[in-house]
Amino acid sequence: LKTLYTAYRANPSDETLAAVKAKYEELFDWENQRDYLIFSDVIKNSDGFGKNWQWTTYDGVKWFVNAYDLDMSYGGHWQGAQITAPLQRQHLSR
Repeated sequence: LKTLYTAYRANPSDETLAAVKAKYEELFDWENQRDYLIFSDVIKNSDGFGKNWQWTTYDGVKWFVNAYDLDMSYGGHWQGAQITAPLQRQHLSR
């Protein structure tokens, strides 16, 4: 996928974009990823990207993303002594 994307960046055409898209859809369930993004946005899953998420495969080919360790959702903070106001990155003391 990375090689195809690099080729697309070097030569952005409909053909190379179609190749990237086809490989992406072979490797990842896009509906699952869309739903994960919406879910994470709704609950403000602030550390659910790159750290507190899990990837699952049932066939060794197609991958699905899953929520994991939601202690920083709904404005919570991992230390338990702070909350984050909606739509802000600023921590507020309790």
